[in-house]
Amino acid sequence: YDNAGLLANYVHAWQLTRDPLYREIAEGILAWSEEVLSDRRRGGYFASQDADVGLDDDGDYFTWTLDELKAAVNADEARVLALYFEVATRGEMHHDPKKNVLFVDQEPEAIAKSIDTSTDRVRDLIASGKRKLKIARDKRPMPGVDHTIFASWNGMMITAALDAAMAFDREDVRVFALKSLQRVLSEMWSKDCGMWHALADGERKVRGLLEDHVYVVDALLSAYTATGDPAHLRNAEQIMVFTLNHFWDRAGGFVDIATDLHDGVGLTLKEVRRRPVEDSPYAGANAVAALCLARLHALTGNDDYRLHHDELMTAFAGEAIRYGPVFAGTYHLAGELWIHPSAEVVVLGPRDDPRVRALQETARRTYAAGKTVLVVDRDDAYVPPAVEPMLKTREAKAGPVAFVCQGQVCSPPTSDSVRLRTILETGAPKS
Repeated sequence: YDNAGLLANYVHAWQLTRDPLYREIAEGILAWSEEVLSDRRRGGYFASQDADVGLDDDGDYFTWTLDELKAAVNADEARVLALYFEVATRGEMHHDPKKNVLFVDQEPEAIAKSIDTSTDRVRDLIASGKRKLKIARDKRPMPGVDHTIFASWNGMMITAALDAAMAFDREDVRVFALKSLQRVLSEMWSKDCGMWHALADGERKVRGLLEDHVYVVDALLSAYTATGDPAHLRNAEQIMVFTLNHFWDRAGGFVDIATDLHDGVGLTLKEVRRRPVEDSPYAGANAVAALCLARLHALTGNDDYRLHHDELMTAFAGEAIRYGPVFAGTYHLAGELWIHPSAEVVVLGPRDDPRVRALQETARRTYAAGKTVLVVDRDDAYVPPAVEPMLKTREAKAGPVAFVCQGQVCSPPTSDSVRLRTILETGAPKS
């Protein structure tokens, strides 16, 4: 879950700033997760990798002495990498003071100036040196990997991976994320019993936990954005309706454990029901549910989602204020999007029309918090009320167009992908 959250943040940071460092870090997370934490054959993301390989080890697989670094690369690379990662004779590890944790201490420009060479030369040496360090590290005993598939953590990672796939145009990442989502649905979801929490050694374990349901709904909504396939939206609705039926509390919001789903599975947690909203250690399940309910309402117009969203947000307002934006940041994001609604992109036209696909792709690749992308390609398809009056305009009738709506205000229709991106980036549709 750490890497899922980091991946999403770096992807969004790159979309907003186009700073190449953010993309480099995001691509690095993807590469590591693909190599270490992915079931490439069946789909799914494994739970975690240990930091150590034994009781006497403290991260030795990931840390370096200066001598180890020099042995792995040539002299020029070692000189640059020692400055870049601040590798010295004394490092940061208490059990072995010679071991260094690699972190970027100096930028290539500063290193180039200090050793009187070009920045391009420094960048090349960093790149070639890092490749050699990876080869050397791969020869070390590798820390163990927990191959358990957790539904909630997979939901988080699938969502982040789909965001990355859309932002970076990584079809390989998109395909594997969708494959993983399909595995979670086929092996861990039941219309009668809900989501199972874990899949370990071919056995499903524990069910009736809120976080598994809401994070998979979040992943399904991301899959709908990434593909436009209505099946993902239908599945998201099905799981959300199940969640409302089994987890909704009359005081407002969701409880973390559905006691009726625990019968016969050996759990004795019925007395520990609570309504989690705090981000500890990852986004609170109720806050994620609020974001999902808002998106479902935008995509379907079903007022039941809006009413539950509003009731949930009201129920937790006092508690979230006490937690503050650090410990309940996701709730505060949901609150911000409640007051200042998310962008709703509505594309009119046949799904197989290249012009529709171009508008859809632009909407997918442009970041806007809580954004939804809806393609209206049939006369009986849902159309947001704010868009309905504009369906008969000359522009709408002329061919595929997109609207960007926030609340009851929509931009004029546009068939220009560049214009659509500008509207989303500025976040200010003009009616």
